[in-house]
Amino acid sequence: MEPLDQVTEIAAAYTAVLQERGPLPADEVKAAVVERVGLDMADPAVEAVVESTYDVLLTGESATLALVAPDVVAHLETLVAGSVLTHRLSEAEHAEGYLLLDADLGAFLCFDAPTHEDEPLFVDDLDDGPMSWGGMEGWLDAFRPGALLAVSVAADSQVTIVEAEAPEAPDLAAHLREVYDSFAEDAPVPVPLDYVVAGMVHREPDVFAAPRPPLGELVTAVGLEWRDGFVAHTEEMWQLAEQLYMMSRLADGTGSEEAADTAFEAITVLTDPAAEPADLRATLTLLTDPIVLLAVTEEMLGGKDDPGRLAQFTAVTARLVELAGDRRAAAANWMAAVAAEREGRVLDAEPLLRAAERADNTDLLVTDRLGWYASDRGDAAEALRRWTVLLDEPEHDPDVQAVLPHANLAAAPQPGRNEPCWCGSGRKFKQCHAGKPVLRPLPERAAWLYRKAAAYLQRRGGAATAAVGWSTDALAVDTLMREEGWFTPFLADRGPLLPADEAELAATWTDIDRTVFEVLDPRTLRDERTGTTITVAEPAPADVGDLVCARALPDGGGAHILIAPFVIDPENRDDLLGLLARHATAELLEWVDAVVYSSP
Repeated sequence: MEPLDQVTEIAAAYTAVLQERGPLPADEVKAAVVERVGLDMADPAVEAVVESTYDVLLTGESATLALVAPDVVAHLETLVAGSVLTHRLSEAEHAEGYLLLDADLGAFLCFDAPTHEDEPLFVDDLDDGPMSWGGMEGWLDAFRPGALLAVSVAADSQVTIVEAEAPEAPDLAAHLREVYDSFAEDAPVPVPLDYVVAGMVHREPDVFAAPRPPLGELVTAVGLEWRDGFVAHTEEMWQLAEQLYMMSRLADGTGSEEAADTAFEAITVLTDPAAEPADLRATLTLLTDPIVLLAVTEEMLGGKDDPGRLAQFTAVTARLVELAGDRRAAAANWMAAVAAEREGRVLDAEPLLRAAERADNTDLLVTDRLGWYASDRGDAAEALRRWTVLLDEPEHDPDVQAVLPHANLAAAPQPGRNEPCWCGSGRKFKQCHAGKPVLRPLPERAAWLYRKAAAYLQRRGGAATAAVGWSTDALAVDTLMREEGWFTPFLADRGPLLPADEAELAATWTDIDRTVFEVLDPRTLRDERTGTTITVAEPAPADVGDLVCARALPDGGGAHILIAPFVIDPENRDDLLGLLARHATAELLEWVDAVVYSSP
């Protein structure tokens, strides 16, 4: 078996070795893993897989390992199982039914599939804030707001919560600071609080055997600050960490250290309010590389739609447009167009893109973006012309697939200027669609319209693109559009470009829920929730009598299009309907993956 096919086995070996032998020096645990799996460490490919798997398990989003000393690693779940951590229940947590996994309880994030009183707890973030546990309705009603909760998790991920009192513990605070200092002295960057907690347990196994003051309070008491799972004692440490994270993001985004260094150099100048015009012009030269330009734009705007970062980006792009001159105008105008899009000024953005194209008609980023605008406007032929230039296999691209059936209409005969318009509005052609793209009837464009909404998520940038990336998972995209509410900003941002009838139709889609249908015949479905029947534009992807979960969107002609449909077993009907009623995106996707896609 090739090393890349053994990642799962290697990851399991790390867990097994550390569970059996306890915390070990990093080199020792890697050697034990290689021996356990039977690999040849002399093979560079094997060494790379062993090292990369270690890094993911230690620092990835779902990390299961933690350092307990600068070069000693442990299996975090095994180490902290049974520990009692405390947390003061806030009014908001009590009212909304969640527990924050912040500084106090964050070490318990390592437990997979936690349960409380035999009911599952759902792990989620709160508006991109700290992670939290959510449970069944009323699961925290037994506790009063302000109570100190003693929380522990057993090795089988069963969570126990009781009210408690905790005596002051200056010795514990000093212990925490001592462990923190051992990490901070080794590398002057913020330390994961998980490492500090694990290090405390490693040194004193019974340190959290009974309720103690909340970790967040202890962190503050010893002069540390907690941010997003890390602690540090100086602002310089946070700044250094942000620079390192930025370099890592830029390297991932550009695919090369050289391009990442160039992007970092450009950002350093562009974020300096006192940057001289000559420095800004020189930076525009760096941005003639489209890979660097895209990485710089995404990094400066960030992934969370921060108004302050957008205002700074808009201001600097305005300066760049003024200073660019002809030779550097493409990059400057492209960045200014993206800024205008983010501010909801799509009609101001389009002329900037055309100015960028006049400066450099070979710019791939500009060509792609103008194809996006053409598609949203309904000009399928223009969109197709632009996108086919960019793609090696355009027939496999979802945007190309959406516009292709509509791209040959431009050659169709046009009505006379004073004849009724082809769209059926009743107005004369010259007063209606003269000079505008020829469009098929609205029902035939409904699927294209939905693709426009999905393309918005992928191309907009910021929080939308961070959520979906270039995912081709139709259900994940659809839950973002409805459950996460992205249909509304799509209409606000791109609505001015859409044909009027499409904008009106899309507005009716914003509050239509996903449900379960029984297939009565290939084109007739009955909603299992309401009992109403609908007609579908295309035959349902199931047999008569099957149950299909889908979002059914009106097509503007009396029928519906099915979005991300999948067949379910009748025995799962009630569970799925209950899940859909809660509008819980992550929970729905996890359920579908476990119950539908993983079924034999």
